[in-house]
Order: sequence, then structure tokens, then C-alpha cells
Amino acid sequence: MALILYLNGGFRTGFGVLLIPALLCLATLAAARLLHPRPHELEEGTGHTFMANNLTRAYWIYLAAGSLLAAGFADFALIGFHFHKTNTVSANLIPVFTRFAMASSALRFNPVGAIV
Repeated sequence: MALILYLNGGFRTGFGVLLIPALLCLATLAAARLLHPRPHELEEGTGHTFMANNLTRAYWIYLAAGSLLAAGFADFALIGFHFHKTNTVSANLIPVFTRFAMASSALRFNPVGAIV
């Protein structure tokens, strides 16, 4: 779409070009439906259950590290939305929390330990 607009094409031309992959996708879905009308019959066996009895200490360390990394990717817009949705924080105080989060992220330590 960006290339078509760059080449002085209009939105009508851009959406016309995007119609091609959309039709190919729908044709693929129709073919899959015709070839496999009951996809649940393709699975073998009754299914597997996961038993967490023999998980090592290394697994739990990796799980904890991955959880902390994932929590670090939650930006404050998502957190603010959660505050508003669950009514945890008053709607008037969410911007205050945002500013506090921005100020606390501005405090960084350099290698020698001084705050910059």
C-alpha cells in the first residue's frame, strides 16, 4: 500500500492490489474446508496430559526469568488501562501514576553506582 501511494497511486488502486492476497487466503480456507471437513478427526490418540512432577530446578529458574522479562515488556499504557478497567485507581490519578512511572524510569545507575 505504501509503495502504491508513493508511486502516485490512489487508495482505490492500493486496496485493489490488496484484494489479490485476500482472495488467495479465502481460496486457501475454502480448499482446506473441502479437503478436511472434519479437522478434529486428523488428531491421533486421546490427547496428552502434562505432568509437572519431574521438573528440574533449572526449569523453574528459566520460568522465573522469563516471567520477569515478560513483565518488563508491559508498558504503562497497558498498566493504566488495567487500572481503569478494574477500577483499582481513580481515573483522575492514572496520569499521576504515569508521571511517577516516567520519573522512576529516568533514575538510572551508571556502572560506578552514582545516579545520573
